[in-house]
Amino acid sequence: MASLSSVSADTVEGLLVVGTDGLTLQPCGSAELVWVAEARNADLRKAADGLSVGSGTPVLARVLGKAFKPRQGGPGAAYESGIYVLQWVFLAEDTSGCPVPVAVPEESTEPAAEGEGMPVLPAGVTLRALGNEPFWHVDVAAASVRVGRLGFEDLEFAVSVPAAAGGIRTWAGEGGGHRFELVVEQVECPDTMADRTYSFTARLTLDGQELSGCALEASGGN
Repeated sequence: MASLSSVSADTVEGLLVVGTDGLTLQPCGSAELVWVAEARNADLRKAADGLSVGSGTPVLARVLGKAFKPRQGGPGAAYESGIYVLQWVFLAEDTSGCPVPVAVPEESTEPAAEGEGMPVLPAGVTLRALGNEPFWHVDVAAASVRVGRLGFEDLEFAVSVPAAAGGIRTWAGEGGGHRFELVVEQVECPDTMADRTYSFTARLTLDGQELSGCALEASGGN
């Protein structure tokens, strides 16, 4: 991605740095450094602070956001471009999957195995399924499932334990005029956008629309 100028509301992946004066992001494959502003409850800084890297050390981030022009005299005024983060999708300490045009040693092109540089899940989430084109994700917690889609409000369903058979787990529910089913199977799943491989494949059916993707569990997940 060479520039953020064409981004309206989309997913962006790059190297995120938490500094004393704010957040910056360098999109993968780009020499551009952009200012990061957060929507209320985006919790990007809080999540990044929870990683074991020190302040000022880049982490890999995928976020859903909108491009904007920082105001003169305001935060980020020194930057040509900014991104207003609506939601963070994942954060990882392993940045090898995000090439940027700087002089760095050659890294292996092999996708990271699950557990090596994998996304950090929000507190209380035991499993996350996610997919691209269109972007979607599902967060599974102890008593609820939250479905997020690009351009739509999140949907939350009350569920409990999944139905399990032959290594396949299925969560299903309905409410608010919507019906969903999430099927997760322990079959390796490559995420070509993030250059990593997850241990689970996922299929989300929402109101009759079927979406395919991958899934990962939190450490110690069920």
